[in-house]
Amino acid sequence: MRTSAAFVASLLVAGKIAASAQTAVPVRPVATAGRTIHVTTTQDLSISATGLGPGPIAVQSSGTLAFTQINKAFNDQGQMDAEITIEKLEMTQTLNGASQDPRKAANAGDPAGQKLVATFDRTGKLGNVSAPKELEAHSAALRQLLGGAYALVIGLPEMPMMVGETRTVDTSGLPLSLPGVAAGTSLPKISVTLRAVDRVNGDRIARLTQNVEPTEPAGQLTINGTGTIEVNIDKGFVTSSEMNWNVAGAVRAPGANAAQPARVQGTFKLAFNATE
Repeated sequence: MRTSAAFVASLLVAGKIAASAQTAVPVRPVATAGRTIHVTTTQDLSISATGLGPGPIAVQSSGTLAFTQINKAFNDQGQMDAEITIEKLEMTQTLNGASQDPRKAANAGDPAGQKLVATFDRTGKLGNVSAPKELEAHSAALRQLLGGAYALVIGLPEMPMMVGETRTVDTSGLPLSLPGVAAGTSLPKISVTLRAVDRVNGDRIARLTQNVEPTEPAGQLTINGTGTIEVNIDKGFVTSSEMNWNVAGAVRAPGANAAQPARVQGTFKLAFNATE
């Protein structure tokens, strides 16, 4: 009887594990009121191009942003304000090797300790960002780094996923802007696969991989790459991500009449970590 009882118990446990593995889980985090998270992101963009001007162009940008985010309550319109306190902001930008940092020219002060307010909807999409005048000189760097960080959320499927399932996602939140590329240029196909759901300190962590494929024919501008994203399902935030994208091909600058399109090559790398 003891052996039978143990056998039945093991079957029940196995059944629960199997059922859990087949249960669809939400992978796009939903922010919760009162949650405080600490975020660090680094982003590197390198672009080289010929045919956009009288000579070759080389643009490099490297930035680090660390901040604390405190979520407020959702209002009746389904929007939530989050107070963001900057802890660290570093950005270097060069054009053909020459510094292009407007903050130095404006004698901008250290932004550490400054606060801004970001507004999100229930899908996690970033809306308005309100910042004090003291951050005006840092606005371009903040837009780039915050935009890349929060694009992680809207780049995840809204519908729940099962382990092993792959979904194609909307690319309108693409955190990559290329100089000289006309509006309407086709964005890549981004697919996300849920690889596993693990328990870490009692929380469910969704582990996903990202695959980026071009949609343009060979020879035209193409974007491809890979990435990983981890989401704390129970507490509603992305815990980590790494992305490596490559850009290559031909583009025609807006209004350009040149017989030959410009040639562009570049890379975009992003790292993101968040904790409570």
